[in-house]
Amino acid sequence: MNSKKRQSTKHVTKSKPEKRNKKTLRNLCHITVPYEEEHELDECLNELGNVMYKDNDVNTKPTSCDEKKLFNNHNNDRKEQTKLPIVVPNLKLEMIRHTEVYKLSSFLLERVPNLRMPAFERWIMDSKMEEKSRKVGSDSDPILSFSYVQTSMACQNLIEEIREALDGNESRLDAENIASQLCDRANRSVRYLNRLMSEEKGYLHRRCKILVEHDSLSVSLSLDRSKGKNKGNKNMKRQPYVVKLNRAHYRKLHLMYRNHLAGYLVTRADDFTGPIEFYKQEHTFHMFVFALLIRYSALSGGQLLKDLRGGGMQGALHDEVFDYLAQELGVKIELFASPFNSFFSSYGSAFADLDRIFGSLGDFFNENNLLNNYIMKNGGCYECNPPFSPILMELMANRLELLLDRAKKCSQTLSFVIIVPSAAQSGNSKSQVKMFAKKSFLKMIESEFCRKHIILKARDHGYKEASQHLRPTQFKESQYDTSVIILSTKNLLNDEKAFEEGLKIAFESNHKAETLQRKLLNKP
Repeated sequence: MNSKKRQSTKHVTKSKPEKRNKKTLRNLCHITVPYEEEHELDECLNELGNVMYKDNDVNTKPTSCDEKKLFNNHNNDRKEQTKLPIVVPNLKLEMIRHTEVYKLSSFLLERVPNLRMPAFERWIMDSKMEEKSRKVGSDSDPILSFSYVQTSMACQNLIEEIREALDGNESRLDAENIASQLCDRANRSVRYLNRLMSEEKGYLHRRCKILVEHDSLSVSLSLDRSKGKNKGNKNMKRQPYVVKLNRAHYRKLHLMYRNHLAGYLVTRADDFTGPIEFYKQEHTFHMFVFALLIRYSALSGGQLLKDLRGGGMQGALHDEVFDYLAQELGVKIELFASPFNSFFSSYGSAFADLDRIFGSLGDFFNENNLLNNYIMKNGGCYECNPPFSPILMELMANRLELLLDRAKKCSQTLSFVIIVPSAAQSGNSKSQVKMFAKKSFLKMIESEFCRKHIILKARDHGYKEASQHLRPTQFKESQYDTSVIILSTKNLLNDEKAFEEGLKIAFESNHKAETLQRKLLNKP
Protein backbone atom coordinates (compact mmCIF):
# COMPACT_ATOMS: atom_id res chain seq x y z
CA MET A 1 0.00 0.00 0.00
CA ASN A 2 1.39 3.36 -1.00
CA SER A 3 2.15 5.66 1.90
CA LYS A 4 0.97 9.25 1.75
CA LYS A 5 3.57 11.89 1.06
CA ARG A 6 4.35 14.12 3.96
CA GLN A 7 3.55 17.75 3.54
CA SER A 8 6.40 20.24 3.56
CA THR A 9 6.82 22.16 6.80
CA LYS A 10 5.85 25.82 6.70
CA HIS A 11 5.82 28.49 9.34
CA VAL A 12 2.65 30.45 10.02
CA THR A 13 3.03 34.19 9.59
CA LYS A 14 2.92 35.91 12.99
CA SER A 15 0.80 39.00 13.43
CA LYS A 16 2.40 41.84 15.35
CA PRO A 17 0.60 42.44 18.67
CA GLU A 18 0.82 46.20 18.43
CA LYS A 19 -1.15 46.19 15.14
CA ARG A 20 -4.01 44.04 16.42
CA ASN A 21 -7.27 45.90 16.69
CA LYS A 22 -10.51 44.61 18.14
CA LYS A 23 -11.63 43.10 14.84
CA THR A 24 -8.33 41.28 14.29
CA LEU A 25 -8.34 39.84 17.82
CA ARG A 26 -11.95 38.72 17.39
CA ASN A 27 -11.13 36.94 14.12
CA LEU A 28 -8.13 35.24 15.69
CA CYS A 29 -10.11 33.97 18.68
CA HIS A 30 -12.98 32.32 16.75
CA ILE A 31 -15.16 32.43 19.86
CA THR A 32 -18.84 31.59 19.41
CA VAL A 33 -21.09 33.36 21.92
CA PRO A 34 -24.75 34.34 22.07
CA TYR A 35 -25.60 37.60 20.32
CA GLU A 36 -26.49 39.40 23.58
CA GLU A 37 -22.96 38.75 24.95
CA GLU A 38 -21.02 40.18 21.99
CA HIS A 39 -20.50 43.58 23.62
CA GLU A 40 -19.02 41.95 26.73
CA LEU A 41 -16.68 39.87 24.56
CA ASP A 42 -15.49 42.92 22.64
CA GLU A 43 -14.61 44.69 25.89
CA CYS A 44 -12.73 41.63 27.12
CA LEU A 45 -10.72 41.38 23.89
CA ASN A 46 -9.86 45.06 24.09
CA GLU A 47 -8.68 44.66 27.68
CA LEU A 48 -6.66 41.51 27.05
CA GLY A 49 -5.15 42.92 23.88
CA ASN A 50 -3.90 45.93 25.81
CA VAL A 51 -2.80 44.15 28.99
CA MET A 52 -1.24 40.89 27.88
CA TYR A 53 1.08 42.39 25.27
CA LYS A 54 1.84 45.76 26.78
CA ASP A 55 5.18 47.52 26.91
CA ASN A 56 6.58 45.49 29.80
CA ASP A 57 6.49 42.29 27.75
CA VAL A 58 9.74 40.83 26.39
CA ASN A 59 8.22 40.50 22.92
CA THR A 60 7.31 44.16 22.46
CA LYS A 61 9.27 46.58 20.35
CA PRO A 62 12.36 48.02 22.13
CA THR A 63 13.41 51.66 22.19
CA SER A 64 16.93 52.11 23.60
CA CYS A 65 20.10 50.49 22.21
CA ASP A 66 20.46 48.19 25.24
CA GLU A 67 16.82 47.11 24.95
CA LYS A 68 17.28 46.39 21.24
CA LYS A 69 20.25 44.15 22.03
CA LEU A 70 18.27 42.17 24.61
CA PHE A 71 15.27 42.03 22.27
CA ASN A 72 17.35 40.61 19.39
CA ASN A 73 18.99 38.02 21.64
CA HIS A 74 15.59 36.91 22.91
CA ASN A 75 14.14 36.67 19.41
CA ASN A 76 17.12 34.59 18.24
CA ASP A 77 16.45 32.17 21.10
CA ARG A 78 12.77 32.11 20.10
CA LYS A 79 13.72 31.16 16.53
CA GLU A 80 15.78 28.25 17.85
CA GLN A 81 12.85 27.13 19.97
CA THR A 82 10.38 27.16 17.06
CA LYS A 83 12.49 24.55 15.26
CA LEU A 84 11.37 22.04 17.91
CA PRO A 85 8.02 20.37 17.21
CA ILE A 86 5.16 20.50 19.71
CA VAL A 87 3.61 17.09 20.33
CA VAL A 88 -0.18 16.98 20.61
CA PRO A 89 -0.98 15.62 24.09
CA ASN A 90 -2.17 12.07 24.69
CA LEU A 91 -5.49 12.78 26.41
CA LYS A 92 -6.12 9.17 27.32
CA LEU A 93 -2.84 9.02 29.23
CA GLU A 94 -3.55 12.35 30.93
CA MET A 95 -6.92 11.10 32.19
CA ILE A 96 -5.51 7.81 33.46
CA ARG A 97 -2.70 9.62 35.30
CA HIS A 98 -5.25 11.98 36.84
CA THR A 99 -7.28 9.01 38.08
CA GLU A 100 -4.21 7.30 39.56
CA VAL A 101 -3.17 10.45 41.45
CA TYR A 102 -6.74 10.88 42.68
CA LYS A 103 -6.64 7.36 44.13
CA LEU A 104 -3.33 8.09 45.89
CA SER A 105 -4.49 11.35 47.47
CA SER A 106 -7.83 9.81 48.48
CA PHE A 107 -6.03 6.91 50.19
CA LEU A 108 -3.76 9.25 52.20
CA LEU A 109 -6.50 11.66 53.28
CA GLU A 110 -8.85 8.83 54.25
CA ARG A 111 -6.17 7.18 56.39
CA VAL A 112 -5.25 10.51 58.03
CA PRO A 113 -8.45 12.61 58.21
CA ASN A 114 -6.71 15.55 59.91
CA LEU A 115 -4.15 15.82 57.11
CA ARG A 116 -4.79 18.44 54.43
CA MET A 117 -4.21 18.19 50.68
CA PRO A 118 -1.07 20.44 50.65
CA ALA A 119 0.82 17.66 52.48
CA PHE A 120 0.14 15.31 49.56
CA GLU A 121 1.08 18.04 47.06
CA ARG A 122 4.40 18.63 48.82
CA TRP A 123 5.14 14.90 48.74
CA ILE A 124 4.40 14.67 45.00
CA MET A 125 6.46 17.78 44.12
CA ASP A 126 9.41 17.06 46.39
CA SER A 127 9.64 13.44 45.24
CA LYS A 128 9.87 14.68 41.66
CA MET A 129 12.47 17.31 42.63
CA GLU A 130 14.62 14.64 44.29
CA GLU A 131 14.42 12.62 41.09
CA LYS A 132 15.51 15.64 39.04
CA SER A 133 18.39 16.43 41.40
CA ARG A 134 19.66 12.86 41.01
CA LYS A 135 19.19 13.17 37.22
CA VAL A 136 17.48 9.79 36.94
CA GLY A 137 14.20 8.90 35.28
CA SER A 138 14.39 11.90 32.92
CA ASP A 139 11.98 10.22 30.51
CA SER A 140 9.54 9.14 33.20
CA ASP A 141 6.14 10.57 34.02
CA PRO A 142 5.92 14.41 34.28
CA ILE A 143 4.23 14.24 37.73
CA LEU A 144 4.94 10.87 39.33
CA SER A 145 8.53 9.89 40.13
CA PHE A 146 10.38 6.95 38.67
CA SER A 147 10.15 5.17 42.03
CA TYR A 148 9.04 5.93 45.60
CA VAL A 149 11.05 4.79 48.62
CA GLN A 150 10.31 5.39 52.27
CA THR A 151 13.88 6.53 52.95
CA SER A 152 13.65 9.56 50.62
CA MET A 153 13.65 13.03 52.17
CA ALA A 154 10.22 13.78 50.66
CA CYS A 155 8.75 10.67 52.29
CA GLN A 156 10.45 11.39 55.62
CA ASN A 157 8.93 14.88 55.59
CA LEU A 158 5.52 13.37 54.86
CA ILE A 159 5.92 10.94 57.76
CA GLU A 160 6.52 13.86 60.12
CA GLU A 161 3.42 15.64 58.79
CA ILE A 162 1.35 12.47 59.22
CA ARG A 163 2.68 12.08 62.73
CA GLU A 164 1.78 15.68 63.53
CA ALA A 165 -1.76 15.12 62.14
CA LEU A 166 -2.19 11.92 64.17
CA ASP A 167 -1.36 13.98 67.26
CA GLY A 168 0.38 11.29 69.27
CA ASN A 169 3.87 10.90 70.71
CA GLU A 170 3.99 7.21 69.83
CA SER A 171 2.56 7.51 66.33
CA ARG A 172 5.85 7.26 64.40
CA LEU A 173 5.30 3.59 63.56
CA ASP A 174 1.75 4.26 62.36
CA ALA A 175 2.95 7.15 60.19
CA GLU A 176 5.69 5.00 58.67
CA ASN A 177 3.18 2.24 57.90
CA ILE A 178 0.84 4.67 56.10
CA ALA A 179 3.73 6.20 54.13
CA SER A 180 4.97 2.74 53.17
CA GLN A 181 1.55 1.75 51.83
CA LEU A 182 1.33 5.04 49.90
CA CYS A 183 4.74 4.41 48.30
CA ASP A 184 3.72 0.87 47.28
CA ARG A 185 0.53 2.17 45.67
CA ALA A 186 2.43 4.96 43.89
CA ASN A 187 4.98 2.49 42.50
CA ARG A 188 2.16 0.34 41.10
CA SER A 189 0.64 3.43 39.44
CA VAL A 190 4.01 4.36 37.93
CA ARG A 191 4.51 0.87 36.48
CA TYR A 192 0.99 0.96 35.05
CA LEU A 193 1.55 4.36 33.42
CA ASN A 194 4.95 3.37 32.03
CA ARG A 195 3.39 0.30 30.42
CA LEU A 196 0.66 2.43 28.87
CA MET A 197 3.22 4.95 27.56
CA SER A 198 5.01 2.16 25.71
CA GLU A 199 1.80 0.63 24.32
CA GLU A 200 -0.59 3.55 23.75
CA LYS A 201 0.02 5.80 20.73
CA GLY A 202 -2.48 8.41 21.88
CA TYR A 203 -5.59 10.04 20.46
CA LEU A 204 -5.09 11.44 16.97
CA HIS A 205 -7.02 14.42 15.59
CA ARG A 206 -9.51 12.26 13.75
CA ARG A 207 -10.11 9.99 16.79
CA CYS A 208 -10.56 12.64 19.45
CA LYS A 209 -13.80 14.66 19.59
CA ILE A 210 -14.14 17.58 21.99
CA LEU A 211 -17.44 19.42 22.30
CA VAL A 212 -17.09 23.05 23.44
CA GLU A 213 -20.02 24.77 25.17
CA HIS A 214 -20.13 28.38 26.38
CA ASP A 215 -22.34 29.92 29.02
CA SER A 216 -22.32 33.24 30.81
CA LEU A 217 -19.65 32.23 33.37
CA SER A 218 -17.71 29.23 32.11
CA VAL A 219 -16.64 27.12 29.14
CA SER A 220 -17.12 23.34 29.15
CA LEU A 221 -14.93 20.90 27.21
CA SER A 222 -16.47 17.45 26.78
CA LEU A 223 -14.30 14.60 25.48
CA ASP A 224 -16.34 12.01 23.61
CA ARG A 225 -15.58 8.50 24.95
CA SER A 226 -18.49 6.68 23.29
CA LYS A 227 -16.14 4.36 21.37
CA GLY A 228 -14.37 3.22 24.55
CA LYS A 229 -15.24 0.15 26.61
CA ASN A 230 -17.33 0.45 29.75
CA LYS A 231 -15.87 -1.94 32.32
CA GLY A 232 -19.05 -2.00 34.39
CA ASN A 233 -21.50 -2.68 31.55
CA LYS A 234 -20.22 -3.48 28.06
CA ASN A 235 -23.60 -2.61 26.52
CA MET A 236 -23.63 0.88 28.03
CA LYS A 237 -21.80 3.75 26.35
CA ARG A 238 -19.23 5.61 28.43
CA GLN A 239 -20.18 9.12 29.48
CA PRO A 240 -18.13 12.04 28.13
CA TYR A 241 -15.27 13.35 30.27
CA VAL A 242 -16.16 16.98 31.06
CA VAL A 243 -13.85 19.72 32.34
CA LYS A 244 -14.63 23.40 32.88
CA LEU A 245 -12.85 26.71 33.26
CA ASN A 246 -14.12 30.25 33.56
CA ARG A 247 -14.58 32.37 30.43
CA ALA A 248 -11.91 34.94 31.27
CA HIS A 249 -9.16 32.32 31.47
CA TYR A 250 -10.44 30.55 28.37
CA ARG A 251 -10.06 33.80 26.43
CA LYS A 252 -6.66 34.45 27.98
CA LEU A 253 -5.41 31.00 26.91
CA HIS A 254 -6.80 31.54 23.42
CA LEU A 255 -4.88 34.79 22.96
CA MET A 256 -1.69 33.24 24.36
CA TYR A 257 -2.08 30.27 22.03
CA ARG A 258 -2.66 32.41 18.95
CA ASN A 259 0.28 34.65 19.83
CA HIS A 260 2.77 31.84 20.42
CA LEU A 261 1.53 29.34 17.80
CA ALA A 262 3.14 31.35 14.99
CA GLY A 263 6.29 29.62 13.85
CA TYR A 264 5.73 26.37 15.74
CA LEU A 265 5.45 22.98 14.10
CA VAL A 266 2.76 20.81 15.66
CA THR A 267 3.37 17.07 15.71
CA ARG A 268 0.70 14.42 16.02
CA ALA A 269 1.06 11.72 18.63
CA ASP A 270 2.14 9.18 15.96
CA ASP A 271 5.21 11.31 15.06
CA PHE A 272 3.76 12.71 11.82
CA THR A 273 5.55 16.05 11.42
CA GLY A 274 4.02 18.90 9.46
CA PRO A 275 2.09 22.15 9.74
CA ILE A 276 -1.49 21.77 10.93
CA GLU A 277 -4.19 23.20 8.72
CA PHE A 278 -5.97 26.33 9.88
CA TYR A 279 -9.27 24.55 10.52
CA LYS A 280 -7.49 22.10 12.86
CA GLN A 281 -5.85 24.79 14.98
CA GLU A 282 -8.97 25.36 17.06
CA HIS A 283 -9.31 21.65 17.77
CA THR A 284 -5.64 21.46 18.72
CA PHE A 285 -6.12 24.43 21.07
CA HIS A 286 -8.97 22.65 22.85
CA MET A 287 -6.88 19.48 23.16
CA PHE A 288 -4.12 21.46 24.85
CA VAL A 289 -6.55 23.25 27.19
CA PHE A 290 -8.16 19.92 28.12
CA ALA A 291 -4.72 18.43 28.83
CA LEU A 292 -3.66 21.51 30.85
CA LEU A 293 -6.69 21.27 33.14
CA ILE A 294 -6.14 17.55 33.72
CA ARG A 295 -2.35 17.85 34.23
CA TYR A 296 -2.45 20.72 36.73
CA SER A 297 -5.30 19.07 38.61
CA ALA A 298 -3.20 15.90 38.89
CA LEU A 299 -0.29 17.98 40.22
CA SER A 300 -2.69 19.25 42.91
CA GLY A 301 -3.83 15.80 44.00
CA GLY A 302 -6.43 14.98 41.34
CA GLN A 303 -9.38 16.48 43.24
CA LEU A 304 -9.22 20.07 42.01
CA LEU A 305 -11.66 19.65 39.11
CA LYS A 306 -14.14 17.70 41.22
CA ASP A 307 -14.49 19.83 44.37
CA LEU A 308 -11.73 22.50 44.19
CA ARG A 309 -9.74 20.58 46.79
CA GLY A 310 -6.00 21.27 46.64
CA GLY A 311 -4.08 23.49 44.26
CA GLY A 312 -2.79 25.85 46.94
CA MET A 313 0.72 25.65 45.46
CA GLN A 314 -0.44 27.49 42.32
CA GLY A 315 -1.38 30.83 43.92
CA ALA A 316 -0.25 34.05 42.22
CA LEU A 317 0.51 37.68 43.00
CA HIS A 318 -1.89 40.52 42.29
CA ASP A 319 -1.57 42.29 38.95
CA GLU A 320 -0.73 45.46 40.90
CA VAL A 321 2.34 43.74 42.36
CA PHE A 322 3.60 42.70 38.93
CA ASP A 323 3.02 46.22 37.60
CA TYR A 324 4.93 47.69 40.55
CA LEU A 325 7.88 45.28 40.18
CA ALA A 326 8.03 45.94 36.44
CA GLN A 327 8.00 49.69 36.99
CA GLU A 328 10.51 49.82 39.87
CA LEU A 329 12.88 46.93 39.10
CA GLY A 330 12.26 46.10 35.45
CA VAL A 331 10.83 42.62 36.10
CA LYS A 332 9.62 41.05 32.83
CA ILE A 333 9.59 37.29 33.39
CA GLU A 334 8.17 34.96 36.08
CA LEU A 335 10.28 31.91 36.92
CA PHE A 336 7.46 29.83 38.46
CA ALA A 337 4.09 30.21 36.75
CA SER A 338 1.58 28.38 34.57
CA PRO A 339 -0.58 29.31 31.58
CA PHE A 340 -3.45 29.82 34.03
CA ASN A 341 -1.81 32.21 36.50
CA SER A 342 0.96 33.90 34.47
CA PHE A 343 0.96 37.69 34.19
CA PHE A 344 3.68 38.21 31.58
CA SER A 345 3.41 36.46 28.23
CA SER A 346 6.82 34.80 28.78
CA TYR A 347 7.41 32.77 31.93
CA GLY A 348 8.92 29.62 33.37
CA SER A 349 6.70 26.64 34.18
CA ALA A 350 6.81 22.97 35.15
CA PHE A 351 5.48 21.30 31.97
CA ALA A 352 7.28 22.49 28.85
CA ASP A 353 5.55 19.84 26.70
CA LEU A 354 2.13 21.48 27.26
CA ASP A 355 2.96 25.03 28.38
CA ARG A 356 5.41 25.93 25.61
CA ILE A 357 2.68 26.62 23.08
CA PHE A 358 1.18 29.12 25.57
CA GLY A 359 4.43 31.07 25.97
CA SER A 360 6.41 29.08 28.55
CA LEU A 361 10.19 29.29 28.31
CA GLY A 362 10.69 26.01 30.17
CA ASP A 363 11.44 24.63 33.62
CA PHE A 364 13.70 26.77 35.84
CA PHE A 365 15.54 23.64 37.03
CA ASN A 366 16.43 22.57 33.49
CA GLU A 367 19.81 24.17 32.79
CA ASN A 368 19.68 23.78 29.00
CA ASN A 369 16.44 25.46 28.01
CA LEU A 370 15.36 28.84 26.68
CA LEU A 371 14.61 30.28 30.14
CA ASN A 372 18.01 29.59 31.67
CA ASN A 373 19.87 30.50 28.49
CA TYR A 374 18.08 33.85 28.50
CA ILE A 375 18.91 34.49 32.17
CA MET A 376 22.61 33.68 31.78
CA LYS A 377 22.97 35.59 28.51
CA ASN A 378 21.07 38.76 29.36
CA GLY A 379 20.88 39.12 33.14
CA GLY A 380 18.03 41.38 34.29
CA CYS A 381 15.47 41.06 37.09
CA TYR A 382 13.05 38.13 37.57
CA GLU A 383 10.06 37.42 39.80
CA CYS A 384 10.27 34.17 41.75
CA ASN A 385 7.18 32.89 43.59
CA PRO A 386 7.74 29.11 43.85
CA PRO A 387 5.38 26.42 45.14
CA PHE A 388 5.91 26.35 48.90
CA SER A 389 7.42 22.87 48.94
CA PRO A 390 10.60 22.43 51.08
CA ILE A 391 12.90 20.40 48.78
CA LEU A 392 11.86 22.44 45.73
CA MET A 393 12.59 25.67 47.63
CA GLU A 394 15.98 24.39 48.77
CA LEU A 395 17.00 23.45 45.22
CA MET A 396 15.70 26.84 44.03
CA ALA A 397 17.82 28.69 46.62
CA ASN A 398 20.91 26.72 45.56
CA ARG A 399 20.33 27.45 41.88
CA LEU A 400 19.71 31.16 42.48
CA GLU A 401 22.99 31.37 44.40
CA LEU A 402 24.80 29.61 41.55
CA LEU A 403 23.37 31.96 38.90
CA LEU A 404 24.20 35.05 40.96
CA ASP A 405 27.75 33.84 41.58
CA ARG A 406 28.27 33.30 37.82
CA ALA A 407 26.83 36.75 37.06
CA LYS A 408 29.11 38.38 39.63
CA LYS A 409 32.21 36.80 38.07
CA CYS A 410 31.09 38.12 34.66
CA SER A 411 30.30 41.61 36.08
CA GLN A 412 26.67 41.10 35.00
CA THR A 413 23.66 42.66 36.73
CA LEU A 414 21.29 39.88 37.77
CA SER A 415 18.46 40.14 40.31
CA PHE A 416 15.66 37.99 41.68
CA VAL A 417 12.60 39.05 43.68
CA ILE A 418 11.61 36.00 45.75
CA ILE A 419 8.23 35.70 47.48
CA VAL A 420 8.09 32.91 50.09
CA PRO A 421 6.48 32.28 53.50
CA SER A 422 8.42 33.88 56.35
CA ALA A 423 10.31 31.33 58.41
CA ALA A 424 12.49 33.58 60.59
CA GLN A 425 10.83 32.28 63.76
CA SER A 426 10.46 28.70 62.53
CA GLY A 427 12.86 27.44 65.19
CA ASN A 428 10.18 28.10 67.82
CA SER A 429 7.33 26.83 65.67
CA LYS A 430 5.61 23.47 66.15
CA SER A 431 4.73 23.37 62.44
CA GLN A 432 6.75 20.72 60.63
CA VAL A 433 6.33 22.52 57.30
CA LYS A 434 7.97 25.69 58.62
CA MET A 435 10.80 23.63 60.08
CA PHE A 436 11.41 22.00 56.70
CA ALA A 437 11.45 25.39 54.92
CA LYS A 438 13.86 27.03 57.36
CA LYS A 439 17.04 25.88 55.58
CA SER A 440 16.23 27.48 52.21
CA PHE A 441 14.86 30.60 53.87
CA LEU A 442 18.01 31.22 55.94
CA LYS A 443 20.21 30.50 52.93
CA MET A 444 18.56 33.36 51.02
CA ILE A 445 18.38 36.00 53.76
CA GLU A 446 21.97 35.27 54.86
CA SER A 447 23.34 35.29 51.30
CA GLU A 448 25.93 37.88 50.31
CA PHE A 449 23.54 38.86 47.50
CA CYS A 450 20.60 39.67 49.80
CA ARG A 451 19.90 43.40 49.32
CA LYS A 452 16.47 43.71 50.94
CA HIS A 453 14.14 41.62 53.09
CA ILE A 454 10.56 42.83 53.57
CA ILE A 455 8.08 41.03 55.82
CA LEU A 456 4.36 41.35 54.99
CA LYS A 457 2.20 40.63 58.01
CA ALA A 458 -0.60 38.06 57.86
CA ARG A 459 -4.02 39.45 56.85
CA ASP A 460 -2.38 42.70 55.70
CA HIS A 461 -1.80 41.30 52.23
CA GLY A 462 -3.28 38.78 49.82
CA TYR A 463 -2.86 36.65 46.73
CA LYS A 464 -4.83 35.40 43.76
CA GLU A 465 -6.54 32.06 44.29
CA ALA A 466 -4.56 29.06 43.08
CA SER A 467 -7.66 27.72 41.31
CA GLN A 468 -8.63 31.12 39.91
CA HIS A 469 -9.28 29.56 36.48
CA LEU A 470 -12.04 27.40 38.01
CA ARG A 471 -13.57 29.74 40.60
CA PRO A 472 -15.95 32.65 40.18
CA THR A 473 -13.76 34.52 42.71
CA GLN A 474 -10.09 35.43 42.32
CA PHE A 475 -8.67 36.76 45.57
CA LYS A 476 -7.81 35.43 49.02
CA GLU A 477 -6.34 36.89 52.18
CA SER A 478 -3.01 35.51 53.39
CA GLN A 479 -3.16 33.74 56.75
CA TYR A 480 0.62 33.75 57.21
CA ASP A 481 3.50 36.22 57.11
CA THR A 482 5.18 36.55 53.71
CA SER A 483 8.79 37.49 52.98
CA VAL A 484 9.86 39.43 49.90
CA ILE A 485 13.60 38.86 49.42
CA ILE A 486 15.66 40.70 46.80
CA LEU A 487 18.85 38.89 45.74
CA SER A 488 21.04 40.88 43.37
CA THR A 489 24.62 41.34 42.24
CA LYS A 490 24.18 45.06 42.93
CA ASN A 491 21.79 47.28 44.87
CA LEU A 492 18.79 48.26 42.72
CA LEU A 493 16.92 50.45 45.24
CA ASN A 494 17.57 54.16 45.47
CA ASP A 495 14.95 54.72 48.16
CA GLU A 496 14.37 51.51 50.13
CA LYS A 497 11.68 52.97 52.40
CA ALA A 498 9.59 54.29 49.51
CA PHE A 499 9.94 50.97 47.68
CA GLU A 500 8.76 49.02 50.73
CA GLU A 501 5.74 51.27 51.23
CA GLY A 502 4.75 51.01 47.57
CA LEU A 503 5.14 47.22 47.61
CA LYS A 504 2.91 46.85 50.67
CA ILE A 505 0.21 48.95 48.98
CA ALA A 506 0.40 46.75 45.86
CA PHE A 507 0.13 43.62 48.05
CA GLU A 508 -2.99 44.79 49.89
CA SER A 509 -5.68 42.11 49.80
CA ASN A 510 -8.53 42.50 47.31
CA HIS A 511 -10.58 39.79 49.00
CA LYS A 512 -12.85 42.06 51.06
CA ALA A 513 -13.56 44.38 48.12
CA GLU A 514 -14.38 41.40 45.89
CA THR A 515 -16.68 39.90 48.54
CA LEU A 516 -18.53 43.20 48.97
CA GLN A 517 -18.92 43.58 45.22
CA ARG A 518 -20.41 40.08 44.90
CA LYS A 519 -22.87 40.81 47.72
CA LEU A 520 -24.04 43.98 45.98
CA LEU A 521 -24.48 42.16 42.66
CA ASN A 522 -26.47 39.35 44.27
CA LYS A 523 -28.61 41.72 46.30
CA PRO A 524 -32.29 41.60 45.11
